[in-house]
Amino acid sequence: MQLPPTYPAVWHNQSFKKNYSLDYQWVEGGKTFQIEVPEKRLDIETEQIIGGSRYYISFENIDLAAVRIIFSEDEKRTALLIPAKKGKNFIYHPFGNEPDEPVDSLIIGWYDRVQDLTLNRALGLWQQFLAKMREETSH
Repeated sequence: MQLPPTYPAVWHNQSFKKNYSLDYQWVEGGKTFQIEVPEKRLDIETEQIIGGSRYYISFENIDLAAVRIIFSEDEKRTALLIPAKKGKNFIYHPFGNEPDEPVDSLIIGWYDRVQDLTLNRALGLWQQFLAKMREETSH
């Protein structure tokens, strides 16, 4: 499922939208899945890629019961939250000279509330995807 670009954000005085995709692979040595979530930064007007980053998520570090939809404080925006288990983290890899850093969650968003149905479908697909991974890793 391809989500639409997010609500515009600003970083280092540059406005952009974000777009996310997903890839994963089985890690034989760790007997788990490694999930990779590229985050592309898009020009607001042309939607051409102007930068980005990547999240590396070990399946065993995801708090499966806490994956959910969240809302901004004013409830005008919505996002999909993929949290890490307590005491675990994911790796955030910026495309630049900044070092990798541990993060305790991945927020896919923010979207205008007009995208609520789309984001709820995305949540359902994430839950199916994670349930299948749980089934595969429990053997």
